[in-house]
This record gives sequence, structure tokens and C-alpha cells, in this order.
Amino acid sequence: MIRLTAATLALIAATGLDAEPVRLRVGDGAADGRRLSPYTNVWRFYSETDTGQIDELGLWHDRVQILSDAGGEIIRREQRTEPTSGRPALFVLNEMRRNTMAPVRAHFARGAPDAAFLDVRFDGATLTGRMPLAPTGGEPMPVTITLTTPEPVFDWTQWGLLLATFPLEEGYAGRFTGFNNVPTQAPLLDVTFEVTGVQAVPVPGRGDVECFVVEAHAGAPWTFWIARDRGAGPPIVKIRIDDSPTSRRWWVPVEP
Repeated sequence: MIRLTAATLALIAATGLDAEPVRLRVGDGAADGRRLSPYTNVWRFYSETDTGQIDELGLWHDRVQILSDAGGEIIRREQRTEPTSGRPALFVLNEMRRNTMAPVRAHFARGAPDAAFLDVRFDGATLTGRMPLAPTGGEPMPVTITLTTPEPVFDWTQWGLLLATFPLEEGYAGRFTGFNNVPTQAPLLDVTFEVTGVQAVPVPGRGDVECFVVEAHAGAPWTFWIARDRGAGPPIVKIRIDDSPTSRRWWVPVEP
């Protein structure tokens, strides 16, 4: 077992925001999953380069349910890919407390829902489980971790769904510590984001959806188009992640 403490982890600094970000913490009232409603969504998933080369990666399905247990309401998010030929399917499960977005579980599997390569449980400021790590940049190896932090952290593997629960408005900027699933990076990440504008995005079956454009820095530059009315359908309308200065991946809406 590898036992990690917050003091031994290097948090990746994020820069590039114009506004002074608000430091956000689990339970401070900013993140509120009651802004969200259950939904089912599907994106076209592809990569492109500056030379115009496009690689179709398949479809990306996303579903959110609202469940309950003894601790109250839980948001359960299930994602799965429907990949192009030759690629294994990815299955992602996230659970979090609805009123605070405090994470409960993060589960990633490849090829089949029970073929997990990452399964982490959160209990306050402690997270335990198994995940792949490659701190020296080599081949990722599965390790068992126990990580205790000074205070509870968010789960960045929720990606745009977490951002959609903050009180977004033009100019709003935030910063938080989040759990990270990228093997070559630290298990904790310093995430910063800012709402840089508003844009209408055409969505099949929904018409033009007015979205906040949210730029995030979390190991790589991300851009999320998050519906202004987050309770009127899937809140995450479109996503872009810049993998390098010349290539990027896109999640764009298609007919469900």
C-alpha cells in the first residue's frame, strides 16, 4: 500500500485567469447540485489537429439520476463511450452528495463496467481505493492509496458537472482542490476556472441553448459550454480539451 498525505503531494498551479478566483471549499454553500435535474445526454466525441485531421472516437453517453440514502440525496452520474471499431469502451461512475457536491465514489472501467482500473471512495477528508499512478512518467501501475487532506476536496473527475453546480455568471472565477485521475499527474489538482462569456450553441432537439463559456485550467486547458438554465436539460452542452498546442478533443451535442 502507498500511503499519501497532502503534505507529500505537489499540487499543479494553474494560471491564466483574468479575474481573481474565489477559493471554493466543500460545504461552503457555493457548489449546490440542486441546480441540476436528472437527464440523459449523448455527444459526438472526436479529436482534431491544426492540420485539419479529424479522428472520430465514437459517441459519449451521459446520464444523471437523483437517488437517496440515509445521508440524503445523491447525484449518480454514469458515462460510457460507444467507441469506433477497435477501441475499448470506457465506463465512468461518479456519486456525490447533492447539496454540497461532496464526492462519495469515483469508478472508472475499461472494456466492461466491472473491469475497474480506478475505484476510489471518499469519506470526509479521507479517500481510499485503487488507481493507476505513474509519478515518474513511466507505465501507470495500479496502487492502493489512502490519502488524508486537511479538509474535504472536490472530485475533478466530475469535470463540467461539478462546474455547473457553482453560481455561474459572467466574470465569476473560482479555485478549488480536486481529486485527479490522470496517472502522470498528482492525485490532487489545483483547479481554476472563469466564466469568460455567453454564447448560443445549436443543440439538436433543443434549438439554440444560451451557455456560459467556462475556461478551466486543470492539468490541461479545458473549455465548457454550460447552459445558463441548468435545470432545463443536460447542463453541459459542449466540451473542448486542448491536449497539446496543435491538437484537441471535442464533445459536441447530437440528437439523443
